[in-house]
Amino acid sequence: MPPALPREWERIIERLPKDKNYRTIALYAASKGKNPSNLTDSDLDEWLQFAISQGRTFRYASELKGCFRNRIFRLGLQAYFPSLSLRPNGTYGIPLANFPEPLRTQVRALLQWKVEPLSFGRGSNPLRAISPKHLEYFICRIAGFVFVVKNETASCLEELINKDRFASYMEWSVNHRHVRTGPFAVVCGVLYAALRKYSPLRGTDFSWMPELIADLPRESYRYAKETKDPK
Repeated sequence: MPPALPREWERIIERLPKDKNYRTIALYAASKGKNPSNLTDSDLDEWLQFAISQGRTFRYASELKGCFRNRIFRLGLQAYFPSLSLRPNGTYGIPLANFPEPLRTQVRALLQWKVEPLSFGRGSNPLRAISPKHLEYFICRIAGFVFVVKNETASCLEELINKDRFASYMEWSVNHRHVRTGPFAVVCGVLYAALRKYSPLRGTDFSWMPELIADLPRESYRYAKETKDPK
């Protein structure tokens, strides 16, 4: 039988979707004497390290932590978490809802096109439900780089993702954010596949993207080993 939660936590868990085990975060917080009103970003970071020490992968723990935070704010529960920030320090992506028009409508149409059962020109297999969400997050990060980091503007996909801007974003991600280049190359490839097949963008040249992706440094064996050893 799972441990009981304090009532203030139980009210939150009851309102969260059942798609992930958010209870594990609440149980950890409660064990540390934390309730929703004084839960902080540092507490979530500590839970992540605890989850890894208990055998969870970094990817699983990081995704669960991010989903927990996103659900809190998307469901309008932020009043219960006054000490929790909407976005942790160091994030730079901006929500799709904050994109300027017609860029916002254009990106939404692209994502919908990727999941339709039949979309001519796309290929026979639509993306799984989770995949367009990853693609959306990636485009939101590119937009955050352009709008927030570079303080530039773009009103359409052709302006947001051109060779110079995308190359600059890749350099910044690798050199300053130290992203893992393996997963980074994968999501870049997913974006390229979407853009080059999307019929409204057929006249736009994206042939430069595979060349930039191919120039990404490969992750060393040492890095992979150092990442796996603590797990």
